[in-house]
Amino acid sequence: MTLRSLILMMVMVAAVAVISAEIPPMEFLEAQDIAPERVDITVISVKAGNCDPGEFCNIDVVARVDKVYRTVTDLKEGDEIKIKYERLNPPEGYEGLKPITFLQTGKTYPAFLQTYRYSWYVPVAGVASFLSFQETIELELTIAQNGIKDVQEQVESIKKFLDE
Repeated sequence: MTLRSLILMMVMVAAVAVISAEIPPMEFLEAQDIAPERVDITVISVKAGNCDPGEFCNIDVVARVDKVYRTVTDLKEGDEIKIKYERLNPPEGYEGLKPITFLQTGKTYPAFLQTYRYSWYVPVAGVASFLSFQETIELELTIAQNGIKDVQEQVESIKKFLDE
């Protein structure tokens, strides 16, 4: 094995380790799995403040509980709950992780929540707080694929450097 090949292999191993550390596998699914409240909701109303592009906006939601899968606050079907959260309104050309779902009046969503001082609920699974398991698996797959793509680009860059 040449010195150049050895260096390339060491850099590839380091790059994979860095990518793996940044994106823990199944992070969002785990958050959904341990959410204290797992329910299906229908949104009754949404108020959003300060939603200029590139800004975080405060979202206040009133929703009806349609189905209860797990609850620690004794939620029941038909209960009306308040959900509050902050959401990035992505600027033009934004390429990062998609922001938490902007809930829309009249639509139904799965919800992974916890209570905040028994006053209202907050999302606890990040961007997957209002996504189905299937959507969350697709999100995690996309994140993993992007990580692999980043490593491949780094390897190509290193190969070009070593060939010079």
